[in-house]
Parts: sequence; structure tokens; C-alpha cells
Amino acid sequence: MQYPGIESKRNGQRNFLLDARPIIQKSDGEIVPDMNFGRIWDIIDRIGQGHQANLDVLAVLFLRIAYMIGYQHNDTEYLSETINVITGEVIESSMTRFCWNSLILDPDVVETLGDSFGLLGGVSLEGFLYYNDLLAQNEDCKYSYLKGQQWDFKSGRINNCLSHLTVIAHMQGHMGISELINKFQHGGVAPLAQNKFNEVCGDLVIQE
Repeated sequence: MQYPGIESKRNGQRNFLLDARPIIQKSDGEIVPDMNFGRIWDIIDRIGQGHQANLDVLAVLFLRIAYMIGYQHNDTEYLSETINVITGEVIESSMTRFCWNSLILDPDVVETLGDSFGLLGGVSLEGFLYYNDLLAQNEDCKYSYLKGQQWDFKSGRINNCLSHLTVIAHMQGHMGISELINKFQHGGVAPLAQNKFNEVCGDLVIQE
């Protein structure tokens, strides 16, 4: 995670001081270009074109990220570095205590799907999912800072991740293109309704 993020310096009420920027760095040191909603949906679209039968599993993975199912609580110290982004020089280095909840992925599921999907935008499926989780963590941080005790959790990670399910619903044929566009036109995000989870996730999700 790189701080500050783009929205840390925004003027007005929606200036998210705690905004950060998730970054993927490959083993060879290459930094992967940032992924916005458009890039993420392009990747989901490519998965759907080549692996339609696995879209329900992908939907469940995003659903688990949305509701933080199977996460692990951590309270430990992490390396924190102040870096000159132009030269790459490390100006200062220290250990910072950080309490957070991390995504735990089923290794068998990730390995099986990862081998099938191949690289997604230059990264593995595992990296793609962890990146989406960090985006969700960042969204929660921003809205928690903005709304404080009034935050109802409806904004943030849940809306973002369930919007991916809406895109998947369209790719599965459960939603027409006009309905899809209309949903996103009204607010930028379009979380899939809970009563539609079974359509998208099949029998992998049981609602009680």
C-alpha cells in the first residue's frame, strides 16, 4: 500500500486524508499499472469469454470479499518505508504496528482456477483477488473516516464488490445491457441485490 492516495489531496468535503493506493509489484520488480473499475471489469469479461462455467465460482469469491467471509485478524508490525517516487530511494524505514483483517483464500480453489485462467492483466488470479481486497479495505477506510459513527457499512467494500457480481450477472445472461448501464448511471456503483445471489452463484450460496 502506498500513501498518500489520489483522493488524499482532493478539495472539499470528500477529501479522504487516509486514502491509499494499492500497488502490485511482480517478482521481477515491475509495477503493474493501477486497476480501476474499468480494468477490473475488462478482466472479468475476459474470464467470462473463456471460462463461462467458472463465473459462479468467481462471483462467490467476490461475495466472500464483500462480506469479509474467511478473514483472519492480524495485530503485528510491518515494514514501513518513505520512498522518493521519482528515484526509488528509500528515505526512511521503520516498523509500524497495524491491526487489520486479511483475506484468506482456499489454496486449492485458487490453484485450480489460476491454472485455468492464466494471467489476468499481467497478474495471477491470486494477486488479482488480493488487489481487489486491498481496494475494498481502502474504501472502508475512506468511508469510516468520512462518516465516523454514522457509517452504516452500505457504502464501501460491500457496494464495490457486489457491483462486480452485477457485471457477472450480465455476462451470465441474467441481465440485459440496457439494465446494466442504467444501474451504473444512477450512482457509479450497482451492487447486486441479495435476492439475486443464487442466480449468479448457483448452488454455491445458500440463503437462509
